Amino acid sequence: MALKKCKECKAEVSTQAAACPFCGAPVKREPIGCGGAVLIIVALLFAINYFSKDDYTPQRSPSSSSTSTSTPQRTNTTPVSRRYIHETVNVRSGPGTDHEIVRQLVRGDSVVVQETENSWVRIAEGEWVAARLLHNAGVPSDAQLQARGLKWNYRESDDKMGRGKIRNAWVKSLNTVNFDFPYSGSQRATLFLRDHPEYGKDAILQIEQGQFLCGIDRCRIKVRFGNGPPAAYNANEPADLSTTTLFIANYTAFLSNLRKVDRVAIEATFYQEGNRVFEFDISGLQWQ
Repeated sequence: MALKKCKECKAEVSTQAAACPFCGAPVKREPIGCGGAVLIIVALLFAINYFSKDDYTPQRSPSSSSTSTSTPQRTNTTPVSRRYIHETVNVRSGPGTDHEIVRQLVRGDSVVVQETENSWVRIAEGEWVAARLLHNAGVPSDAQLQARGLKWNYRESDDKMGRGKIRNAWVKSLNTVNFDFPYSGSQRATLFLRDHPEYGKDAILQIEQGQFLCGIDRCRIKVRFGNGPPAAYNANEPADLSTTTLFIANYTAFLSNLRKVDRVAIEATFYQEGNRVFEFDISGLQWQ
């Protein structure tokens, strides 16, 4: 802001002021001059040129839309995206659990993603798999699977009453199940082998939550060793009547068959859930 002296009181006032703030005398404004006029003209020409351009009109981004929709979209992809199977996976006839199971994939298999729809991928004509069950990397090592409980783990401890050693071996199921309320949530079953100095040797099937359905004195389960036919086994509830644990009868025969195969499937009946099957990788068992 430029200053000049008031002709009346000699005080410094702005050249843009209409009157002196000290004495009230009118302030004579200086003419713009040639230099100022040139700058104004240049600025006007620039503005006219800029706003007259054809591409000045704001354009809507190609990705924007005046309306939005939640309609599921199907995305076609070139079949070059390979994924790997770490656990047993159901292959369904369509993208959703309401479609029938057409076959299963097992650990070590790999597939090529051909199409995606929401959280499902198509791996072949009429074959869909939940995307969350596929992995970018190959099959994990045995050590990694053991850390997740999917291979045999072992523990030995002293009996608190001094009767000897308690030995346990356990492995979690490869697959998960989901029960309705109040037991909602994905869960695995665990297969135990126990050698106790007081209670002896037992084979035990346990779930995280839910209710095994048993009769008055016992329940029945079906066990399939490897690719053999299902065999019926009796099972008993524990002494504390826990609904999440079953003791499998005929331990000696069960263990003998277990040693002959790498996989076993166990089917049990659950309250308000019907029959459910759990699959276990039992290879490499070290148990006496």
